[in-house]
Parts: sequence; structure tokens; C-alpha cells
Amino acid sequence: MDTRERLADRARKARAAVAFATVVARGRDGQPETLLIPGKGAQHYQVTMHREPGALYTHCERRFNPDPTWDGEVKCWGNHVTVCYHSMQAVEVALAEQHRIGRWCADLESATFQAKMLNGNVVTVKSANNVEATALYLAVGG
Repeated sequence: MDTRERLADRARKARAAVAFATVVARGRDGQPETLLIPGKGAQHYQVTMHREPGALYTHCERRFNPDPTWDGEVKCWGNHVTVCYHSMQAVEVALAEQHRIGRWCADLESATFQAKMLNGNVVTVKSANNVEATALYLAVGG
């Protein structure tokens, strides 16, 4: 499986699991800021999103207890390499609430093309866990 196929598979899984996410906190603008994302077994992941113009940073921590006040967090390994599946799911929740369409891309050129097709714009999505991790690009329309 090449990079694009893996990314497409991760995006499909993230969209399919949107219904299982829980919004824990919202920003001043009312958009989801902190979410609990279910994982394998009894694990949950807390994803916090930080927005800047043209960029979105995600911080993901694994939690063994779904109680958001529990402080036994462990940083998500996947978010150290690239934007993890849990972070992608959190972004999909935010898009769904705004009735917007998003297309995940591995490179800026593809995202720019998709954004033109959607009559939208490109947002760079980066890991806040590791700023040197591979960024993803999200073409947003709707």
C-alpha cells in the first residue's frame, strides 16, 4: 500500500468513527477544541486542537480512563510521526459540525487542486506533539 492509499484508508476510518467522538471543550468561537476519541479496548485519546491562520495543530494523548479529569496521559505515538488517526477524527468532527467537506492530502499540490474542486481553501494540519513530524494538508470546502 502506498502513502496515498494509506492516507485514504486512515481518512475513511476517521470519517466513519465521527459518531463515537465526544466534544469535551469548545473554543470561544463555539468550535470543538478538546475531544475524546475512542481507541482499541478501553483506551481513549484526548485530542486538543489549536488553530492559527492557515494551520491547525493537534495534540493527542492516550488515556486509559475515559474521565477527562484523569491525569494519567501518555502522548500518542502516531502523532509523533505524522498527524495521527485520532487527530484526523477530531478534525472530521469539527468539519461535520460546520457542514463542511474535507479532503486529506499528503502534499500541498494535491490539496490545492482538491480545494479548487471544492471551491475552498487549504489548511495545513500539524502535530503539536512533534513539530518536525510530517504535516498533512486538508482541502476544505462547503
